[in-house]
Amino acid sequence: KSQGCFASNTTVRLANGDLKQMSDLHVGDLVFVKKENEIITSPVLAIFRHYRSSIHFVDIYTTNSIIPLRLTPLHSLLVLSKHDKHERYIFAKDVSVGNHVFSSDLRPLAVVNVKETLISDDSGYAILTFEGNIIANDIVASCYATYDHSTMHMITTPMRWWFLILFQLRQLIAFDYLQHLTSNIIVSFVDFYLQSIY
Repeated sequence: KSQGCFASNTTVRLANGDLKQMSDLHVGDLVFVKKENEIITSPVLAIFRHYRSSIHFVDIYTTNSIIPLRLTPLHSLLVLSKHDKHERYIFAKDVSVGNHVFSSDLRPLAVVNVKETLISDDSGYAILTFEGNIIANDIVASCYATYDHSTMHMITTPMRWWFLILFQLRQLIAFDYLQHLTSNIIVSFVDFYLQSIY
């Protein structure tokens, strides 16, 4: 089973203007996400960390980036392909030079280089927001991987609502314990369901 992740040093801008690396994010941090045709803030609902002895990444460079967006090959991001009229989420491995990704103000950014990288002894991070996406390294990226974005967003609906309710009740309950416990249960269910339909 492939895990879809961001590199640990991927940066995310918080609502207060601070920049954080993925490895330093916490549940409840307010991050920027895309909702329909606007950018809003939304809390991080869950964080999944995957340690690997080696991780294969795809580095995506745009016209205004020195540091690439680094994703595992089956992680999705929002892309306008050369021959498409509308943007859609595609896997990082399918992004090519000449495609456009989208910035934190929803401007299209031309992809100027795509490289494969192998990183040893590191962790990848998957972040869950209610909207199913996050602005990472100033680019709109999906929270999902392995299967297409729309399928994952539909299947994780109960999971996202559950985490949102837990987050809103965090002052009244043992939030960290329940969040950790239900993360493992729900992710196992999603994996089982996906394997049964594909």
